[in-house]
Amino acid sequence: HRHIVAGEPPPVVHSACCQDQWKCSEDWCQVWWNGIGHYLLDGHNPQPYTSAVLQFQSLSYGYMDLECWNAMIALIKGRRHSTMRMTSLTAQHEV
Repeated sequence: HRHIVAGEPPPVVHSACCQDQWKCSEDWCQVWWNGIGHYLLDGHNPQPYTSAVLQFQSLSYGYMDLECWNAMIALIKGRRHSTMRMTSLTAQHEV
């Protein structure tokens, strides 16, 4: 599960005020890999998902719209969105 979650970010939920959805999505993928990917797969100190999310939310989010960022943080922090749910969302998006 860690490898799937680390390598495939959930699809971005864009806010109505998002100015550049393409750039926002690209930065989301990059920040996800550099953050969650690093925290979950670190060979010296891999973090559990909940710890990775806590650290992830303090990262710089590039050109993402602030409302998009906040929506995605709320999504990944939500209890109902466990790593199994995240894997399922990613699998559905890939089809």
